[in-house]
Amino acid sequence: MPHTEGRERSKQARSWRILASTLPRGRLEGPKRMAMSILESLSGLRAGIQRTSRPLRSVINEVQCSLVDLQEAKGSGQALIHEFFEAIGTGLPPDKRAWMSQQSTFLGVEHSFAALLTEGQVAFWPKQEIEDKIRAQIARFRDLKNCPPGDASKFRGVTGFAGEAQFGQLGKALMRPFKQRQYWDVPPWYLSKTMERSLDFAETLLDLRLERKVPVADDLRLVLVVASDAQVEPGSWPGGGALVLDPEDDSRWGGYFEFTAPA
Repeated sequence: MPHTEGRERSKQARSWRILASTLPRGRLEGPKRMAMSILESLSGLRAGIQRTSRPLRSVINEVQCSLVDLQEAKGSGQALIHEFFEAIGTGLPPDKRAWMSQQSTFLGVEHSFAALLTEGQVAFWPKQEIEDKIRAQIARFRDLKNCPPGDASKFRGVTGFAGEAQFGQLGKALMRPFKQRQYWDVPPWYLSKTMERSLDFAETLLDLRLERKVPVADDLRLVLVVASDAQVEPGSWPGGGALVLDPEDDSRWGGYFEFTAPA
């Protein structure tokens, strides 16, 4: 057993030396030593974990209890990793850094952990720049009363992406008239009635801010049952209705709506 442990340590030492040899020479001799020290410390921690029969969680807690104390940490771990990257010459650009928080933006989507502990959900919404861009496109269409295929394509791209971060991906439901304009319509490129109603729907979604909420645990509630239908006949306004059954409390309700001509 001692011989096996010695061979393992020798193999790890060779690995550290190979890794260190890839670091820049000259002015970074100090950072290289720091990197070696960090890597060797990690190796020692790993060896200690392998030798113990206690759960990994208890070992980590013994190594550094403040790692799980967010008030005490105050971003110190994040600051240290940035310092390490700078030391080995691979620092992250300042505009790419963001301190840990309950709200953040990634790949054009805002996400919030504010309700994670209380409701078990993470909320998503398109970042403000994307929302502003959609509103600007809507205003431009209304002002010009015009939408060429190229503009329809751009609107589909931005609004379709935003729909991924909206409740039920509702932003995708209004795309049909703009897809038709992009591929099949012929000049003139006037704004059609269906496009105008789609713009109204897109603006309503932004005003209501219906966030997409993703649960981080299984929802144990019984499935809500909804049956809906709608119809439209030539010469009449469309209408529709829905019936709802909630098996949690056996409640049942329904409703009917009908569009009417403006007064």
